[in-house]
Amino acid sequence: SFLPESRKPSYVRKHHERQAQRDEMRAAATWARRNTPRGAVFLVETGEFRMLSRRAIVAAKEDVDVFYYHAPDLLNEWFDLYTRQRNAIGSASGPYPTLGQFVGSLKQGLFPQAGEWYVLLRARDKPPAELELVEPTGWGRRYALYRIPPASNAGRQGWWDDSEWQGR
Repeated sequence: SFLPESRKPSYVRKHHERQAQRDEMRAAATWARRNTPRGAVFLVETGEFRMLSRRAIVAAKEDVDVFYYHAPDLLNEWFDLYTRQRNAIGSASGPYPTLGQFVGSLKQGLFPQAGEWYVLLRARDKPPAELELVEPTGWGRRYALYRIPPASNAGRQGWWDDSEWQGR
């Protein structure tokens, strides 16, 4: 390019940043497709990951249309699940379940047969110590992929304890 990135208009820089984020997410999805069992479940922010990885995700904002048009009676449940996932993934403070509590409730409810669990976080977010970093191959500047250990390997009692959040 003939201009350095810092001299480009802000809308161009924003476009380049969004493209770089998509590229990293796509690289993580490709890794997931090639390196995880079909029964693995991912906590991610976008439905594109589901299509590219061919793996289950918990909820994505793009799912709202499906529920709105095809299962409106489940829309409130989906919205609650999506909101809980965003709060668990994000660095939100307040009375939200931890990532471990959220995954624990999913293992007991919607995903009892799921094997491995992963979460795609923004690289700048500080993850819980229990997570196992997946070595980046094509991502890492904007996203970090972590394996969520099973309860027996959590290293801390209460990692899966979701008694406070059951039934939500």
